[in-house]
Amino acid sequence: MDASELLLLLNIVVYAHYAPYTKVEESFNLQACFDFLNHGIGNGLKFWDHRIFPGVVPRSFLGSIIVSALAYVPISVVSFFRSPTGLAQQLAVRIILGGINAAALISLKRTITKVHGSVAGNFFIALQGTQFHSCLVQSEPYKAIILLTVATVIFRGEILTLLGTTVLWHFIQTHRVTFWKTARLGLLTGLSSAVISGTIDSYLWQYPVLPELSGFIFNVMHGKSSNWGTSPWYQYAFDILKLLLNPVALPLIGYGAYSHRKALDILIPALAFCTIYSLQPHKEWRFIVYVVPGLTFIASLGSAHLFTRRAKHVLYRLSTIVVLASIPCTALLSHGMGLISAMNYPGGEMMQKVTALPGHGPIYLDVTTCMTGSSKFLRGDEGAYDRTEDESVLATVEFWDKLRYASVSHPAVIKSLDERWRVVDRVWGYDGVDVRGLRISKAIKLYLMENLRPTPATFDARQKQSIDSVL
Repeated sequence: MDASELLLLLNIVVYAHYAPYTKVEESFNLQACFDFLNHGIGNGLKFWDHRIFPGVVPRSFLGSIIVSALAYVPISVVSFFRSPTGLAQQLAVRIILGGINAAALISLKRTITKVHGSVAGNFFIALQGTQFHSCLVQSEPYKAIILLTVATVIFRGEILTLLGTTVLWHFIQTHRVTFWKTARLGLLTGLSSAVISGTIDSYLWQYPVLPELSGFIFNVMHGKSSNWGTSPWYQYAFDILKLLLNPVALPLIGYGAYSHRKALDILIPALAFCTIYSLQPHKEWRFIVYVVPGLTFIASLGSAHLFTRRAKHVLYRLSTIVVLASIPCTALLSHGMGLISAMNYPGGEMMQKVTALPGHGPIYLDVTTCMTGSSKFLRGDEGAYDRTEDESVLATVEFWDKLRYASVSHPAVIKSLDERWRVVDRVWGYDGVDVRGLRISKAIKLYLMENLRPTPATFDARQKQSIDSVL
Protein backbone atom coordinates (compact mmCIF):
# COMPACT_ATOMS: atom_id res chain seq x y z
CA MET A 1 0.00 0.00 0.00
CA ASP A 2 1.53 3.30 -1.09
CA ALA A 3 1.27 6.75 0.47
CA SER A 4 -1.70 7.87 -1.63
CA GLU A 5 -3.72 4.83 -0.57
CA LEU A 6 -2.88 5.38 3.09
CA LEU A 7 -3.96 9.02 2.76
CA LEU A 8 -7.31 7.90 1.33
CA LEU A 9 -7.89 5.65 4.35
CA LEU A 10 -6.81 8.41 6.73
CA ASN A 11 -9.15 10.82 4.97
CA ILE A 12 -12.12 8.53 5.63
CA VAL A 13 -11.23 8.18 9.31
CA VAL A 14 -10.92 11.96 9.66
CA TYR A 15 -14.32 12.54 8.03
CA ALA A 16 -15.90 9.94 10.32
CA HIS A 17 -14.55 11.80 13.34
CA TYR A 18 -15.79 15.12 11.95
CA ALA A 19 -19.36 13.87 11.78
CA PRO A 20 -19.83 10.55 13.61
CA TYR A 21 -23.61 10.82 13.47
CA THR A 22 -26.03 9.96 10.67
CA LYS A 23 -29.31 11.31 9.36
CA VAL A 24 -32.59 9.60 8.59
CA GLU A 25 -31.46 8.28 5.17
CA GLU A 26 -28.91 6.03 6.90
CA SER A 27 -31.15 5.16 9.83
CA PHE A 28 -32.38 1.75 8.66
CA ASN A 29 -28.92 0.35 7.98
CA LEU A 30 -27.40 1.85 11.11
CA GLN A 31 -30.14 0.44 13.36
CA ALA A 32 -29.72 -2.94 11.65
CA CYS A 33 -25.99 -2.88 12.42
CA PHE A 34 -26.76 -2.20 16.08
CA ASP A 35 -29.33 -4.99 16.21
CA PHE A 36 -27.03 -7.53 14.55
CA LEU A 37 -24.19 -6.71 16.96
CA ASN A 38 -26.31 -6.55 20.11
CA HIS A 39 -29.31 -8.85 19.56
CA GLY A 40 -28.18 -11.40 16.99
CA ILE A 41 -30.46 -13.18 14.51
CA GLY A 42 -32.01 -15.77 16.83
CA ASN A 43 -34.35 -15.06 19.72
CA GLY A 44 -33.17 -11.45 19.77
CA LEU A 45 -34.79 -10.81 16.40
CA LYS A 46 -37.95 -9.57 18.14
CA PHE A 47 -35.94 -6.62 19.46
CA TRP A 48 -34.74 -5.48 16.04
CA ASP A 49 -35.79 -1.95 15.13
CA HIS A 50 -37.63 -2.93 11.95
CA ARG A 51 -39.93 -5.26 13.90
CA ILE A 52 -41.17 -2.25 15.86
CA PHE A 53 -40.77 0.51 13.25
CA PRO A 54 -40.98 -1.18 9.81
CA GLY A 55 -41.05 2.00 7.72
CA VAL A 56 -42.87 2.54 4.44
CA VAL A 57 -41.06 -0.06 2.31
CA PRO A 58 -38.77 -2.96 3.32
CA ARG A 59 -35.03 -2.62 2.88
CA SER A 60 -32.32 -5.27 2.52
CA PHE A 61 -30.22 -6.25 5.52
CA LEU A 62 -27.34 -7.79 3.57
CA GLY A 63 -25.14 -4.70 3.51
CA SER A 64 -25.66 -4.08 7.23
CA ILE A 65 -24.87 -7.71 8.05
CA ILE A 66 -21.60 -7.59 6.10
CA VAL A 67 -20.50 -4.35 7.76
CA SER A 68 -21.56 -5.56 11.21
CA ALA A 69 -19.73 -8.87 10.79
CA LEU A 70 -16.53 -7.00 9.93
CA ALA A 71 -17.02 -4.61 12.86
CA TYR A 72 -17.74 -7.42 15.33
CA VAL A 73 -14.09 -8.44 15.83
CA PRO A 74 -12.60 -5.00 16.62
CA ILE A 75 -15.56 -4.13 18.85
CA SER A 76 -15.21 -7.46 20.69
CA VAL A 77 -11.48 -6.97 21.17
CA VAL A 78 -12.03 -3.52 22.66
CA SER A 79 -14.85 -4.88 24.82
CA PHE A 80 -12.43 -7.38 26.36
CA PHE A 81 -10.50 -4.52 27.93
CA ARG A 82 -13.26 -1.97 28.45
CA SER A 83 -16.87 -1.45 27.50
CA PRO A 84 -16.98 0.74 24.37
CA THR A 85 -19.49 3.56 24.33
CA GLY A 86 -22.36 3.53 21.88
CA LEU A 87 -20.72 6.34 19.94
CA ALA A 88 -17.47 4.35 19.72
CA GLN A 89 -19.35 1.34 18.32
CA GLN A 90 -21.15 3.55 15.82
CA LEU A 91 -17.86 5.13 14.79
CA ALA A 92 -16.33 1.68 14.31
CA VAL A 93 -19.20 0.68 12.02
CA ARG A 94 -18.81 3.85 9.98
CA ILE A 95 -15.04 3.43 9.64
CA ILE A 96 -15.47 -0.20 8.56
CA LEU A 97 -17.95 0.91 5.89
CA GLY A 98 -15.53 3.64 4.79
CA GLY A 99 -12.76 1.05 4.67
CA ILE A 100 -14.82 -1.12 2.32
CA ASN A 101 -15.32 1.84 -0.01
CA ALA A 102 -11.63 2.72 0.25
CA ALA A 103 -10.64 -0.85 -0.63
CA ALA A 104 -12.87 -0.68 -3.71
CA LEU A 105 -11.38 2.65 -4.82
CA ILE A 106 -7.84 1.40 -4.18
CA SER A 107 -8.58 -1.69 -6.27
CA LEU A 108 -9.88 0.54 -9.07
CA LYS A 109 -6.82 2.78 -8.76
CA ARG A 110 -4.48 -0.21 -9.09
CA THR A 111 -6.35 -1.38 -12.19
CA ILE A 112 -6.03 2.11 -13.68
CA THR A 113 -2.30 2.08 -12.88
CA LYS A 114 -1.89 -1.31 -14.54
CA VAL A 115 -3.71 -0.28 -17.72
CA HIS A 116 -2.95 3.44 -18.04
CA GLY A 117 0.18 3.94 -15.94
CA SER A 118 1.02 5.21 -12.46
CA VAL A 119 0.43 8.88 -13.34
CA ALA A 120 -3.22 8.23 -14.20
CA GLY A 121 -3.64 6.03 -11.11
CA ASN A 122 -2.18 8.65 -8.79
CA PHE A 123 -4.30 11.40 -10.31
CA PHE A 124 -7.39 9.23 -9.82
CA ILE A 125 -6.75 8.68 -6.13
CA ALA A 126 -5.84 12.36 -5.67
CA LEU A 127 -8.97 13.64 -7.43
CA GLN A 128 -11.27 11.05 -5.86
CA GLY A 129 -9.78 11.26 -2.38
CA THR A 130 -10.19 15.03 -2.17
CA GLN A 131 -13.87 14.93 -3.12
CA PHE A 132 -16.49 15.23 -0.42
CA HIS A 133 -18.30 12.06 -1.53
CA SER A 134 -16.86 8.73 -2.71
CA CYS A 135 -18.21 5.36 -3.83
CA LEU A 136 -17.45 2.53 -6.28
CA VAL A 137 -18.16 1.79 -9.91
CA GLN A 138 -16.43 -0.66 -12.25
CA SER A 139 -16.03 -0.24 -16.00
CA GLU A 140 -14.84 -3.64 -17.23
CA PRO A 141 -17.86 -4.86 -19.26
CA TYR A 142 -18.64 -8.36 -18.01
CA LYS A 143 -17.43 -7.65 -14.49
CA ALA A 144 -19.58 -4.52 -14.52
CA ILE A 145 -22.61 -6.54 -15.62
CA ILE A 146 -22.16 -8.98 -12.72
CA LEU A 147 -21.47 -6.34 -10.07
CA LEU A 148 -24.18 -3.98 -11.26
CA THR A 149 -26.72 -6.81 -11.33
CA VAL A 150 -25.86 -7.84 -7.76
CA ALA A 151 -26.02 -4.22 -6.63
CA THR A 152 -29.38 -3.73 -8.37
CA VAL A 153 -31.12 -6.80 -7.00
CA ILE A 154 -29.75 -6.64 -3.45
CA PHE A 155 -28.79 -3.08 -2.60
CA ARG A 156 -30.15 -0.27 -4.79
CA GLY A 157 -32.84 -0.72 -7.41
CA GLU A 158 -32.01 2.52 -9.21
CA ILE A 159 -28.73 0.97 -10.41
CA LEU A 160 -30.89 -0.99 -12.84
CA THR A 161 -30.89 2.10 -15.06
CA LEU A 162 -27.08 2.35 -14.96
CA LEU A 163 -26.87 -1.37 -15.71
CA GLY A 164 -29.15 -0.87 -18.70
CA THR A 165 -27.24 2.08 -20.18
CA THR A 166 -23.90 0.31 -19.65
CA VAL A 167 -24.98 -2.93 -21.30
CA LEU A 168 -26.76 -1.16 -24.17
CA TRP A 169 -23.74 1.03 -24.98
CA HIS A 170 -21.27 -1.87 -24.94
CA PHE A 171 -23.63 -4.06 -26.91
CA ILE A 172 -24.33 -1.56 -29.68
CA GLN A 173 -21.18 0.56 -29.85
CA THR A 174 -18.16 -1.41 -28.68
CA HIS A 175 -19.18 -5.00 -29.56
CA ARG A 176 -17.26 -6.11 -26.45
CA VAL A 177 -20.30 -7.99 -25.19
CA THR A 178 -22.63 -10.41 -26.97
CA PHE A 179 -26.38 -10.57 -26.47
CA TRP A 180 -26.60 -14.20 -25.34
CA LYS A 181 -23.64 -14.03 -22.98
CA THR A 182 -24.98 -10.80 -21.52
CA ALA A 183 -28.46 -12.29 -21.10
CA ARG A 184 -27.05 -15.45 -19.53
CA LEU A 185 -24.84 -13.53 -17.11
CA GLY A 186 -27.62 -11.13 -16.19
CA LEU A 187 -30.17 -13.89 -15.67
CA LEU A 188 -27.90 -16.15 -13.60
CA THR A 189 -26.56 -13.29 -11.50
CA GLY A 190 -29.98 -11.74 -11.03
CA LEU A 191 -31.60 -15.02 -9.97
CA SER A 192 -28.71 -15.86 -7.62
CA SER A 193 -28.86 -12.42 -6.04
CA ALA A 194 -32.65 -12.65 -5.72
CA VAL A 195 -32.36 -16.03 -3.97
CA ILE A 196 -29.75 -14.71 -1.53
CA SER A 197 -31.65 -11.51 -0.79
CA GLY A 198 -35.02 -13.24 -0.72
CA THR A 199 -33.84 -15.93 1.69
CA ILE A 200 -32.02 -13.72 4.19
CA ASP A 201 -34.31 -10.70 4.04
CA SER A 202 -37.47 -12.81 4.17
CA TYR A 203 -36.20 -14.45 7.36
CA LEU A 204 -35.36 -11.13 8.99
CA TRP A 205 -38.61 -9.49 7.88
CA GLN A 206 -40.53 -12.66 8.79
CA TYR A 207 -42.48 -12.69 5.52
CA PRO A 208 -41.57 -13.37 1.85
CA VAL A 209 -40.02 -10.24 0.38
CA LEU A 210 -37.49 -9.00 -2.17
CA PRO A 211 -36.82 -5.52 -0.71
CA GLU A 212 -35.42 -3.71 -3.72
CA LEU A 213 -38.26 -4.95 -5.92
CA SER A 214 -40.74 -3.61 -3.36
CA GLY A 215 -38.89 -0.30 -3.22
CA PHE A 216 -38.74 -0.02 -7.01
CA ILE A 217 -42.49 -0.65 -7.34
CA PHE A 218 -43.31 1.83 -4.58
CA ASN A 219 -40.98 4.65 -5.64
CA VAL A 220 -40.85 4.34 -9.43
CA MET A 221 -43.90 2.47 -10.68
CA HIS A 222 -46.30 4.05 -8.19
CA GLY A 223 -44.41 7.37 -8.13
CA LYS A 224 -44.53 7.54 -4.33
CA SER A 225 -41.01 8.97 -4.08
CA SER A 226 -42.51 12.34 -5.00
CA ASN A 227 -43.99 12.41 -1.49
CA TRP A 228 -40.52 13.43 -0.31
CA GLY A 229 -40.32 16.42 -2.63
CA THR A 230 -39.66 17.15 -6.28
CA SER A 231 -36.91 19.00 -8.16
CA PRO A 232 -36.55 20.45 -11.70
CA TRP A 233 -35.26 18.18 -14.44
CA TYR A 234 -31.87 19.91 -14.57
CA GLN A 235 -31.12 19.40 -10.85
CA TYR A 236 -28.66 16.56 -11.42
CA ALA A 237 -26.44 18.82 -13.53
CA PHE A 238 -25.82 20.89 -10.39
CA ASP A 239 -25.50 17.75 -8.26
CA ILE A 240 -22.73 16.47 -10.53
CA LEU A 241 -20.86 19.73 -9.99
CA LYS A 242 -21.35 19.40 -6.23
CA LEU A 243 -20.21 15.78 -6.18
CA LEU A 244 -17.13 16.34 -8.31
CA LEU A 245 -16.36 19.52 -6.36
CA ASN A 246 -13.00 20.10 -8.05
CA PRO A 247 -13.56 23.16 -10.30
CA VAL A 248 -11.34 21.78 -13.07
CA ALA A 249 -12.97 18.32 -13.06
CA LEU A 250 -15.50 19.06 -15.81
CA PRO A 251 -13.00 20.34 -18.39
CA LEU A 252 -10.71 17.44 -17.44
CA ILE A 253 -13.54 14.99 -18.13
CA GLY A 254 -14.05 16.54 -21.56
CA TYR A 255 -10.32 16.50 -22.27
CA GLY A 256 -9.98 12.94 -20.96
CA ALA A 257 -12.75 11.73 -23.27
CA TYR A 258 -11.13 13.60 -26.19
CA SER A 259 -7.63 12.22 -25.57
CA HIS A 260 -8.82 8.68 -24.74
CA ARG A 261 -11.77 7.76 -26.93
CA LYS A 262 -12.37 4.53 -24.99
CA ALA A 263 -13.35 6.74 -22.06
CA LEU A 264 -16.64 7.22 -23.90
CA ASP A 265 -17.46 3.65 -22.83
CA ILE A 266 -17.83 5.05 -19.31
CA LEU A 267 -18.92 8.60 -20.04
CA ILE A 268 -21.88 7.88 -22.34
CA PRO A 269 -23.60 5.30 -20.06
CA ALA A 270 -23.06 7.58 -17.06
CA LEU A 271 -24.56 10.63 -18.76
CA ALA A 272 -27.43 8.55 -20.15
CA PHE A 273 -28.12 7.24 -16.64
CA CYS A 274 -28.25 10.77 -15.20
CA THR A 275 -30.44 11.96 -18.08
CA ILE A 276 -32.95 9.14 -17.68
CA TYR A 277 -33.04 9.56 -13.92
CA SER A 278 -33.68 13.27 -14.39
CA LEU A 279 -37.16 12.30 -15.58
CA GLN A 280 -37.93 11.10 -12.05
CA PRO A 281 -39.50 14.03 -10.12
CA HIS A 282 -37.87 13.20 -6.77
CA LYS A 283 -34.12 13.78 -6.94
CA GLU A 284 -31.29 13.25 -4.48
CA TRP A 285 -27.56 13.30 -5.17
CA ARG A 286 -27.21 9.81 -3.66
CA PHE A 287 -29.25 8.40 -6.56
CA ILE A 288 -26.56 9.36 -9.09
CA VAL A 289 -23.42 9.22 -6.95
CA TYR A 290 -22.52 5.88 -8.58
CA VAL A 291 -21.23 7.68 -11.67
CA VAL A 292 -18.70 9.82 -9.79
CA PRO A 293 -15.73 7.38 -9.70
CA GLY A 294 -16.15 6.73 -13.42
CA LEU A 295 -16.19 10.45 -14.21
CA THR A 296 -13.21 10.96 -11.90
CA PHE A 297 -11.37 8.19 -13.77
CA ILE A 298 -11.91 10.02 -17.06
CA ALA A 299 -10.68 13.25 -15.43
CA SER A 300 -7.57 11.41 -14.23
CA LEU A 301 -6.86 10.30 -17.81
CA GLY A 302 -7.05 13.92 -18.94
CA SER A 303 -4.79 14.99 -16.06
CA ALA A 304 -2.21 12.32 -16.87
CA HIS A 305 -2.26 13.29 -20.56
CA LEU A 306 -1.49 16.91 -19.65
CA PHE A 307 1.15 15.98 -17.07
CA THR A 308 3.16 13.69 -19.36
CA ARG A 309 3.23 16.42 -22.04
CA ARG A 310 4.03 19.36 -19.77
CA ALA A 311 7.49 19.79 -21.28
CA LYS A 312 6.18 20.00 -24.84
CA HIS A 313 4.21 23.23 -24.71
CA VAL A 314 3.53 26.11 -22.36
CA LEU A 315 -0.23 25.39 -22.42
CA TYR A 316 0.36 21.85 -21.21
CA ARG A 317 2.63 23.24 -18.50
CA LEU A 318 0.12 25.86 -17.33
CA SER A 319 -2.75 23.37 -17.43
CA THR A 320 -0.73 20.93 -15.33
CA ILE A 321 -0.03 23.64 -12.76
CA VAL A 322 -3.75 24.44 -12.54
CA VAL A 323 -4.65 20.77 -12.08
CA LEU A 324 -2.00 20.21 -9.41
CA ALA A 325 -2.99 23.38 -7.57
CA SER A 326 -6.67 22.40 -7.63
CA ILE A 327 -6.05 19.21 -5.66
CA PRO A 328 -4.95 20.75 -2.31
CA CYS A 329 -7.51 23.53 -2.78
CA THR A 330 -10.27 20.94 -3.20
CA ALA A 331 -8.97 19.02 -0.19
CA LEU A 332 -9.17 22.15 1.97
CA LEU A 333 -12.66 22.90 0.65
CA SER A 334 -13.77 19.32 1.33
CA HIS A 335 -12.52 19.38 4.90
CA GLY A 336 -14.13 22.76 5.42
CA MET A 337 -17.41 21.26 4.22
CA GLY A 338 -16.80 18.34 6.56
CA LEU A 339 -16.51 20.66 9.54
CA ILE A 340 -19.69 22.47 8.48
CA SER A 341 -21.46 19.15 7.94
CA ALA A 342 -20.66 18.20 11.52
CA MET A 343 -23.00 21.02 12.61
CA ASN A 344 -25.97 19.37 10.89
CA TYR A 345 -26.52 16.64 13.47
CA PRO A 346 -28.17 18.24 16.50
CA GLY A 347 -30.00 14.99 17.27
CA GLY A 348 -26.70 13.17 17.73
CA GLU A 349 -25.33 15.94 19.93
CA MET A 350 -28.52 15.88 21.98
CA MET A 351 -28.24 12.14 22.60
CA GLN A 352 -24.76 12.66 24.04
CA LYS A 353 -26.26 15.13 26.49
CA VAL A 354 -29.25 12.92 27.32
CA THR A 355 -27.24 9.78 28.05
CA ALA A 356 -25.07 11.79 30.45
CA LEU A 357 -28.11 12.71 32.58
CA PRO A 358 -28.12 10.97 35.98
CA GLY A 359 -30.91 8.39 36.11
CA HIS A 360 -33.03 9.95 33.38
CA GLY A 361 -36.62 8.73 33.12
CA PRO A 362 -38.99 8.69 30.14
CA ILE A 363 -37.81 11.14 27.49
CA TYR A 364 -39.52 12.28 24.32
CA LEU A 365 -37.50 12.62 21.10
CA ASP A 366 -39.16 14.79 18.47
CA VAL A 367 -38.92 14.45 14.69
CA THR A 368 -35.90 16.76 14.39
CA THR A 369 -33.99 14.77 17.01
CA CYS A 370 -34.73 11.46 15.28
CA MET A 371 -33.87 12.78 11.82
CA THR A 372 -30.57 14.43 12.73
CA GLY A 373 -28.45 11.87 14.51
CA SER A 374 -30.37 9.91 17.14
CA SER A 375 -29.67 6.16 16.83
CA LYS A 376 -29.91 2.98 18.88
CA PHE A 377 -26.14 3.08 19.35
CA LEU A 378 -26.54 6.39 21.16
CA ARG A 379 -29.81 5.72 22.97
CA GLY A 380 -28.73 2.64 24.89
CA ASP A 381 -31.82 1.80 26.96
CA GLU A 382 -34.42 1.88 24.18
CA GLY A 383 -37.30 1.48 26.61
CA ALA A 384 -36.63 4.90 28.13
CA TYR A 385 -37.53 6.82 24.97
CA ASP A 386 -40.75 7.86 23.29
CA ARG A 387 -40.63 8.75 19.59
CA THR A 388 -44.30 9.15 18.78
CA GLU A 389 -45.41 11.28 15.84
CA ASP A 390 -49.13 10.92 16.53
CA GLU A 391 -50.45 14.49 16.59
CA SER A 392 -53.48 13.50 18.65
CA VAL A 393 -51.21 12.06 21.34
CA LEU A 394 -48.86 15.04 21.27
CA ALA A 395 -51.83 17.36 21.72
CA THR A 396 -52.71 15.92 25.13
CA VAL A 397 -51.43 17.32 28.41
CA GLU A 398 -51.35 13.80 29.87
CA PHE A 399 -48.69 12.71 27.38
CA TRP A 400 -46.30 15.46 28.42
CA ASP A 401 -47.03 15.14 32.12
CA LYS A 402 -45.70 11.58 32.27
CA LEU A 403 -42.31 12.54 30.75
CA ARG A 404 -39.19 13.45 32.67
CA TYR A 405 -37.33 15.04 29.75
CA ALA A 406 -38.09 16.11 26.19
CA SER A 407 -35.84 16.92 23.24
CA VAL A 408 -37.78 19.37 21.09
CA SER A 409 -37.05 21.90 18.37
CA HIS A 410 -39.19 24.47 20.20
CA PRO A 411 -40.45 24.48 23.81
CA ALA A 412 -43.92 25.62 22.71
CA VAL A 413 -44.77 22.11 21.47
CA ILE A 414 -45.08 20.96 25.08
CA LYS A 415 -48.80 21.24 25.82
CA SER A 416 -48.38 21.31 29.58
CA LEU A 417 -45.67 23.98 29.40
CA ASP A 418 -45.72 25.93 32.64
CA GLU A 419 -43.54 26.41 35.68
CA ARG A 420 -43.01 22.63 35.86
CA TRP A 421 -40.87 22.62 32.72
CA ARG A 422 -37.49 24.28 32.36
CA VAL A 423 -34.77 24.42 29.70
CA VAL A 424 -31.72 22.53 30.97
CA ASP A 425 -29.62 22.53 27.80
CA ARG A 426 -29.53 23.59 24.16
CA VAL A 427 -27.94 22.25 20.99
CA TRP A 428 -26.73 24.71 18.39
CA GLY A 429 -26.43 23.84 14.72
CA TYR A 430 -25.61 25.15 11.26
CA ASP A 431 -27.80 28.06 10.16
CA GLY A 432 -26.07 29.36 7.04
CA VAL A 433 -22.98 31.28 6.00
CA ASP A 434 -22.56 34.99 6.60
CA VAL A 435 -20.72 35.93 3.40
CA ARG A 436 -20.12 39.53 4.43
CA GLY A 437 -18.76 38.56 7.82
CA LEU A 438 -17.03 35.43 6.48
CA ARG A 439 -18.33 33.30 9.33
CA ILE A 440 -20.64 30.36 9.93
CA SER A 441 -24.00 31.28 11.44
CA LYS A 442 -25.43 29.06 14.17
CA ALA A 443 -28.86 28.80 15.73
CA ILE A 444 -30.50 26.77 18.47
CA LYS A 445 -31.84 23.59 16.85
CA LEU A 446 -32.94 21.59 19.89
CA TYR A 447 -33.92 22.25 23.49
CA LEU A 448 -33.54 19.74 26.30
CA MET A 449 -36.51 20.30 28.57
CA GLU A 450 -36.96 18.87 32.07
CA ASN A 451 -40.28 18.20 33.76
CA LEU A 452 -39.72 19.01 37.42
CA ARG A 453 -42.86 17.17 38.55
CA PRO A 454 -43.59 14.26 36.17
CA THR A 455 -46.65 12.15 36.93
CA PRO A 456 -46.26 8.35 37.20
CA ALA A 457 -47.35 6.65 33.98
CA THR A 458 -46.94 3.41 32.13
CA PHE A 459 -44.36 3.91 29.41
CA ASP A 460 -44.19 1.71 26.33
CA ALA A 461 -42.00 3.08 23.55
CA ARG A 462 -42.75 0.03 21.39
CA GLN A 463 -46.30 1.23 20.85
CA LYS A 464 -45.10 4.48 19.32
CA GLN A 465 -44.53 5.29 15.67
CA SER A 466 -41.11 6.37 14.49
CA ILE A 467 -39.61 8.01 11.43
CA ASP A 468 -36.30 6.22 11.94
CA SER A 469 -36.98 3.57 9.31
CA VAL A 470 -39.04 5.58 6.82
CA LEU A 471 -36.38 5.77 4.09
